[in-house]
Amino acid sequence: MARIGLPASALNLLLVLLNRVVITDTCSIAVHQERLMKVKPTRRPVTIPCNFNATACSGHFDIYWFRYLERYHEDLCTPKCNQETFKFKASLLRSDFAELEINALHLNDSGIYICGVAFTDSNAATAKQTGQGTTLVVTEPQSPEFRLLIVLTVLLFLYVIALLSICLCLYKAKNKEKKHCDGEIPGDDHNKSRKTRMLFQAVVQEMYHKRQARKARRPDSTTGETIYQNT
Repeated sequence: MARIGLPASALNLLLVLLNRVVITDTCSIAVHQERLMKVKPTRRPVTIPCNFNATACSGHFDIYWFRYLERYHEDLCTPKCNQETFKFKASLLRSDFAELEINALHLNDSGIYICGVAFTDSNAATAKQTGQGTTLVVTEPQSPEFRLLIVLTVLLFLYVIALLSICLCLYKAKNKEKKHCDGEIPGDDHNKSRKTRMLFQAVVQEMYHKRQARKARRPDSTTGETIYQNT
């Protein structure tokens, strides 16, 4: 059986193509996004950042943006954005940083925004990657009625505290006045003790005087008895 031989030039070309395929297949992309963003409805543009790192990649690449809402998903920029509403705008600020600009942010814009990067000249599966997605939460602003309710609640709380303080002061004043009317003035216990001590002193002095009087009468009675006996 005869062997089929290839020219040396053909073999060299085949090796070059194989090397290019191997090099191209090593292209790898890693996409990083913020997990959560909380904002309020505003007419100013809101941007969602997207960072990515490309390893062993060359050539042209595109940036894609998608969003997943509560019931459906939308292709926002693939890679060009829908220019009918001018609501979304994709920008490449650096070779490894992109962002999505959202205009006239509304409550309905809450969702998961996903950034994707694809090197179109590469056939490697890792040359097309998406991030984990940024969950955008558009919070509802506080209405004037809600703010007024908070202010009224605080004022009512302060009014109740002031009313309780006034009632407590009036109660103390009334209780003090009642004690004055009943004769229970400060130092009354001291006066009672003093009066009791003076009373005891008077009783003791009275008993002492009576005792001295009895002693003074005893010699007279003895003298009288002696005179009577002599008589």
